[in-house]
Amino acid sequence: MEAKAWMSAVDADILEEVLRAQAARLKGSLNIVEWGGGISTIYFCRFLLRLGVQFTWTVLESDLGYFSSQLYADVTAFPSYEIVVHHRNGRIERRSSHEPGCSMLLRAVVWDKGNLKCESASYASDRLVDLDRYVDFPEELGRPVDVAIVDGRKRRRCMLAAAKLMSPAGVTLLHDAWRDYYHCAFSAFRSGRRVGEELWIGSQQNTDFSQIVPDESRFARHRGIIERVGVDHLVQPAQVGRTFAVSNGEERIMVLVTPGMVGLRFRDLPPFSHRLWMFARLCARRLKYAAAKVRDRFPNHLPA
Repeated sequence: MEAKAWMSAVDADILEEVLRAQAARLKGSLNIVEWGGGISTIYFCRFLLRLGVQFTWTVLESDLGYFSSQLYADVTAFPSYEIVVHHRNGRIERRSSHEPGCSMLLRAVVWDKGNLKCESASYASDRLVDLDRYVDFPEELGRPVDVAIVDGRKRRRCMLAAAKLMSPAGVTLLHDAWRDYYHCAFSAFRSGRRVGEELWIGSQQNTDFSQIVPDESRFARHRGIIERVGVDHLVQPAQVGRTFAVSNGEERIMVLVTPGMVGLRFRDLPPFSHRLWMFARLCARRLKYAAAKVRDRFPNHLPA
């Protein structure tokens, strides 16, 4: 089983179904923009390829080091790709296998801004790094966006940029939408709602998204099934986003698998007490998000 994205299994499945629905609704060539690349970039491009969909997927990445180590090999293995790298000295490097007339393209546009940690107060200077071109680049392409995925740096600004670029039936998806400081960008969209465990979807149409967002009860299997394993279990890529009950013979804790755990054994991870605290924090975050989804649906019946 191939891992789809560095997000929960529920959210990855929802994103897959949104892409499938948009492809069916719009018929022609999909224009997709993704701020912040990852395994989702590769998986979903291959997914659209299997569906026989014509598409252009533009992924924007601010960290050249990350792109080189995590994405470059998979991007260059894609049948039709284009890479544009903006180096710090102003040099622009290009590489492409794309042939004119080809109906699909994976385009990666990369800047060498380093490993920014803009969300952390300990790295306040990272917030001052100039990412204007990274945020605004899709406007230079001169084509309305059918699906925008916001999962990188400067997410509020990327949301505002996406709101201006939507095609009439286009949608924007924000990952980690539980972070309150992203919410000020929601008003730039005519319609919006929380979906899944940490996603938000927006559109410039008046819609409830029922045509493209699947019934979430279909994905209850991801929430209800927890595998029991020992501390010597080797974490596999396909297990990212899944929860395991890990036992060391004396105690058992719940562990949500994240990308950084792949290739490690559970015994090599931080002490059980630390993992338990992290899992409790995740549960609290998702419960808060689930409550917010209910308030969205019944605004006059529940307290804030």
